[in-house]
Amino acid sequence: LQIYHFNTIVMKRFYFLVTCSVFMGAITTGFAQDYTYYNNIAKEEYDKKNYLNVIDNASRSLNAYPNGAAYLYRGMGRYGLNNYEDAAGDFGSAISYYSSDNTSLGNLYYWRAICRYQQKKYKESLTDFESSRYYGYEDKLSIYWDMAYANYSLEEYDKATDFYTQAMNYTSDNSNLARLYKGRGDCKHEQFKEEEAIKDYTKATEYDSNYSDAYRARGLSRVLNFQNDLAGADYTSVINILEKENKKENETDLAVLYSDRGEIHWLRSRNDEALADFKISLSLNPISGFANRKMGDVLYSLKDYKAASKYYLQALSLFTKDLDKEIVYKDLSECSRNMLDYAQAVIYISEAIKLYPGYGSYYSARGQIYYAKRDYKTSLDDYNKAFAYYEDHKDFIIKIYGDNMYKNTRMLLYINRAMVKKRLQDNTGALADFKKATEEDSTSANAWYHLGRFYKQVLKQNGPALASLQ
Repeated sequence: LQIYHFNTIVMKRFYFLVTCSVFMGAITTGFAQDYTYYNNIAKEEYDKKNYLNVIDNASRSLNAYPNGAAYLYRGMGRYGLNNYEDAAGDFGSAISYYSSDNTSLGNLYYWRAICRYQQKKYKESLTDFESSRYYGYEDKLSIYWDMAYANYSLEEYDKATDFYTQAMNYTSDNSNLARLYKGRGDCKHEQFKEEEAIKDYTKATEYDSNYSDAYRARGLSRVLNFQNDLAGADYTSVINILEKENKKENETDLAVLYSDRGEIHWLRSRNDEALADFKISLSLNPISGFANRKMGDVLYSLKDYKAASKYYLQALSLFTKDLDKEIVYKDLSECSRNMLDYAQAVIYISEAIKLYPGYGSYYSARGQIYYAKRDYKTSLDDYNKAFAYYEDHKDFIIKIYGDNMYKNTRMLLYINRAMVKKRLQDNTGALADFKKATEEDSTSANAWYHLGRFYKQVLKQNGPALASLQ
């Protein structure tokens, strides 16, 4: 998560501004005693953090005589109670009383900007931040930092990057610099510039070697940059930092980190290390659907399909989103299929299809199961549905996965459908599909092998068989 810089010193400056700017603007002595009295009480109550009393006395002051100091103090009190909407209104009202005081205007626009910032009204906050800069707001670090995160939140990553860079020029504090580099790295990450993000995250860890968020962010960028071993090292660094803190509230983060590192071990085929990490993750958070599912993946890799199914079923009971559930149903189907329980495999994959109707990969998977059950007509029907999906979504699939992946998928579908047609004694249809497989991917030895074998074993045509096998 982004952490923005919050300057607590600015409020103290208001006291000086109130004394020098507002009270000098009193018009009649008849009103001065009443409203200044309430303003002084409001100031005292603010020092004690009695924000309700601040608001009450500031409102009394305004009832006695409208004045900028009272609006200012009431805004401060409301801000202290997280009532940012009304606080922004009070700071806006105070602005009209300081039209000739640039220093006061700079501070007031900044604080109204902060109110809008806290409400996630980032566009409005940026307008006020710009006004604050125009009137010479002094705390450059705070304003550039805040403007950086506001732009980040609006997905204006280039602008955010520029403001983070400018903010760096106004601090020599290692902790601040670490967080600024982390923020700039987040902008690069959102733009898929992982190499640049990694450089900024690395700078962040150099300025603060215990900055767990920077290690964690760098780990994610390294995963996306196919640097899994380095990513695993980053997750280990975060784990070590959090375990050293020995805080109960870190357990949730540790559960996720062990799970993330376990997945990296699994991707690197280090199943023993993966199992150890997922066991720790689940001991910290046994109701994590993701960790249960990934434990199932590891056990599936170890061909312990019964144990894998147990964890997949647990994940299924925990997930609430259809996207997560459909994937688990697919995993359960594969476990059942490998245990030769084809009836259950069909049930699970059919549930996945209900959640994602028309998805070609699921129809293809069910077609294979029906083939294993020797229900060739139903298998053929599913393969035809799979072809329809890939044809309808051709442009999207090529855009996401590339033309080679699209052709390879269709090549395998042609081979599988040809095998079904052969079982149905539709040799003409089978031959057509085997030929289409070679046309779809002329470099596939698998496609040529199946065509040659069909010529030789079924059609008894040795010449074409030899040519294909060669």
